[in-house]
Amino acid sequence: MAQRSKQEYLGLMWQRYQRAGRAERTALLDEVTRMCGYHRKYAMGLLNRPQPPQPRRRRVPRRRPTYSAEAISVLAWIWEESGYLCAARLKAAVPIWLPWVR
Repeated sequence: MAQRSKQEYLGLMWQRYQRAGRAERTALLDEVTRMCGYHRKYAMGLLNRPQPPQPRRRRVPRRRPTYSAEAISVLAWIWEESGYLCAARLKAAVPIWLPWVR
């Protein structure tokens, strides 16, 4: 069972578990362990929480570009023409190549 499906299923089972009596809770717990493949104690912990677990949405922060598109194209040209130098050597070679770029 996929993670999202498990979360939806646990949300429904949590509601039923909160309203159920002792015998029905045992049956619900058996069903959750069988369907999700969880250990019994873990399933009890999930169903005894104050609220059903909500899926978290991660927001991925984006970095702003450091260089403009024109600067990147110039650096790429220098890198190709210099024989694909490593970063340290390319850094030293850029001032030498700049007169030919302009």
